[in-house]
Amino acid sequence: MSYGNQHGVNDEKDPLLPFPLTDMEWERARSRLQLTDQQARVAELVLRAACDKKIAYELKLRVSTVRTHLHRIYGKVGVRDRAELIIRMINVARDGAVPRKQQFIIIDDL
Repeated sequence: MSYGNQHGVNDEKDPLLPFPLTDMEWERARSRLQLTDQQARVAELVLRAACDKKIAYELKLRVSTVRTHLHRIYGKVGVRDRAELIIRMINVARDGAVPRKQQFIIIDDL
């Protein structure tokens, strides 16, 4: 039995999407977001719409390790989930804007 079938990943049913950024855009985003090599590999697969299992399969990692990388990426980039990560990475890559972590203001008297 192949590694993919053992872990519920089927390359025919779970194809990766084309990468949405040019090489120059990707390097700009990766550099500005200060991602490690492994974080960049995980983020690249997120941009290609890979689920945690698919990322683990592609990078030969445990799913729990992928989730750890994702949470560290979220913290570094200042987002809460995959959708925000994808939007932030594309914006940083295309606009060149340096991302800022979201800050929340607590209002006591409402």
